[in-house]
Amino acid sequence: MALPPNAIKAGVTEKLVRDFQHALQDCLENGETFRTFLKSFDTIVKKHDWTYQGETEARAELIYNLNTFAFYDQRRHKQMTESMALELYPFWRYRCGPCIPPCNHDQWEGILLPTAHPWWSSHFPANNRYCHCHVEVISIGKMEREKLTVSPVPGEGLQTATDPLTGEVIRVPAGVEAGFEDSPAHPGKLKRILLLSLVLPLPAG
Repeated sequence: MALPPNAIKAGVTEKLVRDFQHALQDCLENGETFRTFLKSFDTIVKKHDWTYQGETEARAELIYNLNTFAFYDQRRHKQMTESMALELYPFWRYRCGPCIPPCNHDQWEGILLPTAHPWWSSHFPANNRYCHCHVEVISIGKMEREKLTVSPVPGEGLQTATDPLTGEVIRVPAGVEAGFEDSPAHPGKLKRILLLSLVLPLPAG
């Protein structure tokens, strides 16, 4: 995907993006901590003379957390959508995680739907920058043993929001932060998350 307007306004270049991609990949492959990434962050910022919004550690932490969680979400989604997994576990259940600050996603706690239900295409975590929710796989056997039933289709509706990367006014499901409405399987999802982590505003101080 080409760099969107707000990324360009924030001084983001393709070379900057590639360097962050490599640094994050190194952390993931080698099990490195945030502190290791913070050193890479400083090196990359100086190399590209990039001026970012927010405090250094807060920006680096947002980049590290958003992208590592996005990687694991994508890997988990890929495992869950393999043919054998879908055959064994034809239902998914939404589980709220320890979001700090709170994500207000408790409205979706326990929603149980078939894996092919379109709701998952816009609600598979993460659903905002702080979301640590996850999806539990459910077998037919578990449905029968625990007398579980498919949930009513959630009717939260859509809300108007501004896409943080393009500046365009868009419609997203209520409760989902603009920019996080695509499933982990969406083409270009990881790059989009990286761009979001570079441009999303942070609280002052």
